[in-house]
Amino acid sequence: MAGIGFDGKTVHDISAAVKKKSGKAAYILSGIKNLMDYSPNQLFYNIDGKEYAGFSSITCKASKYGGNFKSP
Repeated sequence: MAGIGFDGKTVHDISAAVKKKSGKAAYILSGIKNLMDYSPNQLFYNIDGKEYAGFSSITCKASKYGGNFKSP
């Protein structure tokens, strides 16, 4: 699984010490912290000859993401 944008920044900024003590809550805490001052850069994607714009991307080979969220 790889995340670019808010997702990637949130995971990158997790404190190992906080994660060891709080487990999954570390992701929530990091996400809240990043909401305060996150300033995304626009990303451009070229998929099957079409260009798309966005602010994040999550690529994975998993049936669920972030708990119980199912990927399409």
